[in-house]
Amino acid sequence: MKPLDLLRPSADTDNRQLARHALHFEGAARVLAALLADGHGALIGDTTCVSRSVHTLDPFRPGCVRVVQSADAGRVFYHRRRTREVVHLDVFHAVGTVSHRTVAGALRQAALRFALCRGAGAVSWVPAGAILPDLIDVQTAAGGGRVTGALKYGQGAQLKESHQNHVHIACLLPDEGFELLFWLVDAAEREILRQGLEIRRLEHIEHDPGTSGAPLDMSPYATASDSLLRGDPVAGEPGAGTASSAPGVDPATCRLALDLAG
Repeated sequence: MKPLDLLRPSADTDNRQLARHALHFEGAARVLAALLADGHGALIGDTTCVSRSVHTLDPFRPGCVRVVQSADAGRVFYHRRRTREVVHLDVFHAVGTVSHRTVAGALRQAALRFALCRGAGAVSWVPAGAILPDLIDVQTAAGGGRVTGALKYGQGAQLKESHQNHVHIACLLPDEGFELLFWLVDAAEREILRQGLEIRRLEHIEHDPGTSGAPLDMSPYATASDSLLRGDPVAGEPGAGTASSAPGVDPATCRLALDLAG
């Protein structure tokens, strides 16, 4: 897939120059980082919404994803104290069950190939003792977890039902690592197709400033997880001070909230 095909702007912004700048991955990554830094989401290729926020779907408007700009993905999903640390991707496909294990394998290999091709300098931000794939989580209608982990989490019926039409990916990623996103999307799309499901086109995204002040209730989509993206709960926020009660889960697990769309 050509880099130019991987990135196109959202329909409700003035960033249509994005596709023209996407002559190679590095240039596309810089423009994408600038978009997300402004609180926007973007479309990668035809299938994927990317932002640093929570996404929601309108069942009456297929092909449209809403980016809730006030709901930072790292804080909502992982209770991280600082914002703009986690990138959220939803890769859409025909309704069906995608194996999270094989998608995780594809994402692992893509991240490792990226690190090998781009060199140590491109992943200098990865914490000591970790490798790049350790910082990537996945959820499908079959389950989820850290792509380098046990992949036995995300088994709640409502959680799996809400992922019948997309693959959710979250990764801890600074702006300088955005080139990786194109590798991940390409790997996810190829694996979805390999499993016999069609990938589905997103028509556009909308931005919801989310200024009502009402917190998002993510409790129906909470699950135990072996994610390494977990942060310390922010005092006074939903989930603060809450520990996982799942039997047999080690201390590294967390309560990972996953929204309806991803």
